[in-house]
Amino acid sequence: MSGMRMESTRVAFLETLTELMEADPKTVVVFADSVKVFRATAEFLQKFAGRVFDVGIAEQNMVATAAGLATCGLTVFAATYAGFITMRACEQVRTFVGYPGLNVKFIGANAGIFGGEREGVTHQFFEDLAIVRSIPGVTVVVPADAAEV
Repeated sequence: MSGMRMESTRVAFLETLTELMEADPKTVVVFADSVKVFRATAEFLQKFAGRVFDVGIAEQNMVATAAGLATCGLTVFAATYAGFITMRACEQVRTFVGYPGLNVKFIGANAGIFGGEREGVTHQFFEDLAIVRSIPGVTVVVPADAAEV
């Protein structure tokens, strides 16, 4: 393990997203009040102005917005707390993205019970992965660390 760099998966996601957005002008990201959660800097927001959307505390709207952008041929990332994607916006994920097979990649922070220590029980989910795995047209990938992001 010596020489191995430890990095947050959130930081790795933003670094990877930056590379993807630099390489493809049709790549966009929709946040649901989670810009800071994913460590998006003012520089990132300025660099990709017009391609970064924050819908606020409105996870269902995040999914609907992402689906709409995907129907226009864009590659869409939608990012917020994992449990809010799978619980608060489950119907929208199923109906607007899963069933029609749209190209939307959901990025969830603090899946499972990980987030509950600091944010409390509103951010703890035992069933998040089980719910989203049952939706046709949705593939679930859970990276173990930043290297897998």
